[in-house]
Amino acid sequence: MRNPDHSGKYSQCEVGLYGLECNQTCSRQCLDNTTCSNVNGNCKSGCEEGFGGMKCEEECELGNYGMNCAFSCSGNCLRNLTCNRFSGKCEEGCIAGYTGVRCDEECSPMTFGPKCKHICSGHCAESHTCNHVTGICANGCADGYNGSLCDAKCVEGYFGTNCIRRWSQNCKNTCNHVSGICFCSTGFSSDPYCMKVLKGEQTSETNSKPVALIFSVGLNVLLLCSVVFLIRTIQIKRKTESRKRVQNVEPLTIENSMDVHYQDLETVDQSFCYQELQTKENKSFYQNYS
Repeated sequence: MRNPDHSGKYSQCEVGLYGLECNQTCSRQCLDNTTCSNVNGNCKSGCEEGFGGMKCEEECELGNYGMNCAFSCSGNCLRNLTCNRFSGKCEEGCIAGYTGVRCDEECSPMTFGPKCKHICSGHCAESHTCNHVTGICANGCADGYNGSLCDAKCVEGYFGTNCIRRWSQNCKNTCNHVSGICFCSTGFSSDPYCMKVLKGEQTSETNSKPVALIFSVGLNVLLLCSVVFLIRTIQIKRKTESRKRVQNVEPLTIENSMDVHYQDLETVDQSFCYQELQTKENKSFYQNYS
């Protein structure tokens, strides 16, 4: 309880106390250990880290930290944990793509992922850096590369943007996966992409045509000979079978053959002689009658 002084006025409360009766203790969380107001107990200079409120008696709510709880946690603490209410530190580290004590700093350019320990491919289109979290190239890949991280060269046979262009068939070996430039086969110029035929030179395609023609003709001749041989074999087989059947037939004797011919001749002669005699008699009769 405060007592009045000799002038009748009440003196201030002792340091660290406040209220009508000076019987309430100031918060120990006033900034820099300063005393509170002897009247209402408010911390005149604010609160220490981790506390808020007029009298600095309230702990920071989750998601806030620092003096007077004035700062928000980064939201990038690992496993979605809240930060330390005093310092804002992420006690268990940061999620992928962030670094720093409070996990409030993005990975530096050309790095990404957990603890920012992964290196971007360096093949993002237009020399852009990759995403600091996933490593993905947001604008696609530079010529000659593909994949979400743009870390894969075009497969053999393709080149250029998104690896959609095919090598020239006139390349001697492999071509560059970025530009498509290659060593050309005989007869072709490298301007552009081995598509221009050199004057006075035969291309490999031209040289191959006579060989293909000869092979085709030879194959056809062989096929024709096979067909002819097959037909001839069938004909010979049939003739052989026919001869066997003829040999199995019983032959006529000479005597039987002569008897057959004599009977036929006798029948023909008699019939013919009779018809001729009858004709002559009729003709004679007709003349005498006339």
